[in-house]
Amino acid sequence: MDYVETIRTLQLINWAALKENEAEKVELEFNLAIKKIEKELESVQDAVLLKKVIEQDESEFLLPIGTMIRIYQRLIRLVEDKRSVLANFASYLLIFGVDWEDEAKQINAALDTAYTEKATHIALIVNYDKYQS
Repeated sequence: MDYVETIRTLQLINWAALKENEAEKVELEFNLAIKKIEKELESVQDAVLLKKVIEQDESEFLLPIGTMIRIYQRLIRLVEDKRSVLANFASYLLIFGVDWEDEAKQINAALDTAYTEKATHIALIVNYDKYQS
């Protein structure tokens, strides 16, 4: 996941200090890196790699929320023991407020009643763009 570092680097730039043409270039590079990450996620088979990305983001919060949702969803598809990943994903969703509060509560409720399959289903249908028309 080479482009994760690109995103981190670009997020550390003070975009407000950039001239308009510089900001446009940085934004294009940022959007391209996100698209590359999402394309790369389709073929990633290394759960350890995804866990490392998630762990690093837990301390920085530099990756976009939508990208992190897709990284979690890919990890959930890859691991056999999903319980801890699902619990972490629900916690991640709650960090960002009410947008995904219902989904996080549903995941946690399913986990509390040992319905890992139901929690997995709920997690895999979480949609970052759910409010977009």
